Amino acid sequence: MLKSTLGYVTALWSLTYGVLGIYWATGGSGYPFARVDDDHATASILEGAPASVVAPVMVALGLLGAVVAVLMTRQEPRGGGQVLLGFAVVMAVLLALVIPD
Repeated sequence: MLKSTLGYVTALWSLTYGVLGIYWATGGSGYPFARVDDDHATASILEGAPASVVAPVMVALGLLGAVVAVLMTRQEPRGGGQVLLGFAVVMAVLLALVIPD
């Protein structure tokens, strides 16, 4: 029960970032990597990256991540499960080590 709940929460979280990517790609405010005009610059490698480039990538990865999370939650991994697991591991490493400020 806990496994399926966490899987669906993960899918929802990923879907939320996909939807936010759509919002930012269409000019919405609050884009998290916009250059800050004060002395409080972040250490993010994406700081200053334009929304027109990063937001569509966020859309693709967010929606793909939601699908992968649902697939991993609903079925026991078989041959194709290794691909899903590989995607999940790569995304976890990127999100944990590359994206944070």
